[in-house]
Amino acid sequence: MAGGGGEPGAARGGGTPGAGDARGVRAPLATKARRRGMGLAAAGWVAAAPFLALACAWALGRMAGDRTWPWQALYWIPALAAVIACATAWTVLRLTGRGARGARAGRVAAVVLGTWAAVVVALQDVGWGGWGAARRAELTLTHWNARWPGRQALECGRALAPALGDVTVISNPGAIVNRVVSDEWLPADVRGGDVVVRDLGPVAVVARITVLEFRLLEYLDVPDVGIVWAALLVVAPGAGSDDVRILVIDLPSDPKEPRGRVADALEAMLARHPEAADPDLVVGDTNCTPGSVVFERCFARLGRCEPWRASGWLPTYPRERPFWRIDAMLANHARLHWARYRTIDLGVGAHKAQQGAFERTRP
Repeated sequence: MAGGGGEPGAARGGGTPGAGDARGVRAPLATKARRRGMGLAAAGWVAAAPFLALACAWALGRMAGDRTWPWQALYWIPALAAVIACATAWTVLRLTGRGARGARAGRVAAVVLGTWAAVVVALQDVGWGGWGAARRAELTLTHWNARWPGRQALECGRALAPALGDVTVISNPGAIVNRVVSDEWLPADVRGGDVVVRDLGPVAVVARITVLEFRLLEYLDVPDVGIVWAALLVVAPGAGSDDVRILVIDLPSDPKEPRGRVADALEAMLARHPEAADPDLVVGDTNCTPGSVVFERCFARLGRCEPWRASGWLPTYPRERPFWRIDAMLANHARLHWARYRTIDLGVGAHKAQQGAFERTRP
């Protein structure tokens, strides 16, 4: 009868022909896509996990400090390395995880840790200002650890000459300040003036201003710690100005030596020399990074230059690719304030030099 025929499927409202087959094909494809996505996300986590682990280790080190081993090893992870690790982990998880919850959590962790590390880099490792813009300060101090240069003494002296300050302290100078060698590299205006060149063995000074006192306080090989030495340098920046007392120190370089024990040794040494208990400046190769327990316990009243008065990349070791700021220059802000600070690649040696400019703190 008319209108009574038609396809059975159409009469039952089954839709267009082949719709069921299409759904049957799409379901396995979607499953395969999900599996591929899960596999890609898992591979992303495998790739990102070591970088996140490095950033977490850095964070643990910041919280634990460098008093004991093995926390000290974590504390010595450079903040820049944590920034790079977090950026790498975030990128990998973004490319491989996109909507996955686990990947989102990993990216959030990378952002939090990376931001923390970036703030540390900005405050401790980078100078925001410029060296040449400031007027001449009352006192300019240069320090460099030459690390016993041997036959390179003359080369090292010539590299240091352009960076000489009013006072230049050289740790482990070798023959740099030997009269025969220094006559070859000291600038003509320095050789012809009232320059002071003194050598105490582990430390030497070249000064354009009056040196009132320069002596080695102690040089000790402390059991289970290493070699610790300190020297006292007293200078007069100008007529009628107060003396400036500079404590020069050198601390053990073994990265496995807990800085808590190093702080014990240095505290005991300074306690035996009350004349060095309240210096205006502290300078030297401390083999301690900013925030170390050594600075907290021995020099709590002294501080580093503020980043807005410093310039350039401030870590000093190793010279070719400096990651660690282990050479220190600290000032007693009650008596001296920073005009500017920088580190200088002399092109030789294992350490960069450091140079600070200071003015008297006015009441």
